[in-house]
Amino acid sequence: MRPWFPSARGRGWLWIGLLLLLAFALSACATAISRPYQDMARPEVSFGTLIAQPDAYKGRKVILGGYILEVSNEQGETFVTVLQTPLDHWLQPGDDRQSQGRFIIRTKQFLDPEVYAKDRAVTVGGSVAGSTPGQVGGSEYSYPLIDADELYLWPPPKPAPAYPSVYGPYYYPYWWDGYWWGYPYYYYPWGGVYYRHYPRSHPPRR
Repeated sequence: MRPWFPSARGRGWLWIGLLLLLAFALSACATAISRPYQDMARPEVSFGTLIAQPDAYKGRKVILGGYILEVSNEQGETFVTVLQTPLDHWLQPGDDRQSQGRFIIRTKQFLDPEVYAKDRAVTVGGSVAGSTPGQVGGSEYSYPLIDADELYLWPPPKPAPAYPSVYGPYYYPYWWDGYWWGYPYYYYPWGGVYYRHYPRSHPPRR
């Protein structure tokens, strides 16, 4: 049987489709901070090192992220206090339980506190401007100060799906600390357990 090959016109459309698919894949892999800026921020300075000696890294390009604690708009400047967290491959903030401290973003943009609201995830590419004194819970605290060059506010997370409202005769939901932990399971009459997982909703930051 003769193998099928697309015509010249068909091959043209095939190449166009492949190029569009490649462009879509590259856009899907885009990160919060531009690639050129990521190159300028290498080699990476760990936040633990930065918070220990912020003045030693003045002028250094860094990329940090975390969750917004407070936004303060002043004359010509805005200060964003952030709870630092590790960043993933796309530079998106992760688990706040792995935070190593806090830092402050300084920008000349006006940032609406209703948009840059508490607990929203943010990633910044900026220059270290030293440190600024403050307080956390009544104790003195030295915040690393970052002058923002690129600032990305992540979309709010989608709410976790609710657990089923209709329980079968062998259904039992398991709870942990007031949040849906993801271990509802079914008992079969003939023995054995069938597990059905649901994602746990993120606990509120205190």
